[in-house]
Amino acid sequence: MIGSGRKAGTPNKRTQDLIERFEELEMDLPEGVRTCIRELIALEDSEVVGFNDKLNVIRSKANIYLELMQYLYPKRKAIDHTGIPAPASPFDFSKLTADELMILDKALARNESQSNPDDRPQ
Repeated sequence: MIGSGRKAGTPNKRTQDLIERFEELEMDLPEGVRTCIRELIALEDSEVVGFNDKLNVIRSKANIYLELMQYLYPKRKAIDHTGIPAPASPFDFSKLTADELMILDKALARNESQSNPDDRPQ
């Protein structure tokens, strides 16, 4: 049978095992990260004795949660942004001969001088 196997988004056996183990430990990783963020905000707003020690403990907990989350949740891919593409020129000047390019250059210069009357030679 072609295409049989796990459906997209279905965790593999190892991931499912990890999910079940975290559930047994009553660990909610995203909630753990949110709690660490709340603790960091509360710690930032207070003048606590042993501030650096508490800060390091909270950071360590948050890092552990974040490390574990990569095994349970898919990582998002970065999207490349190349900017707005330049419009293609309607003219292909590479096929013009040297004589044709000179004629074009003279015509453009003549057109430019007509559009700027102050730049005309006296």
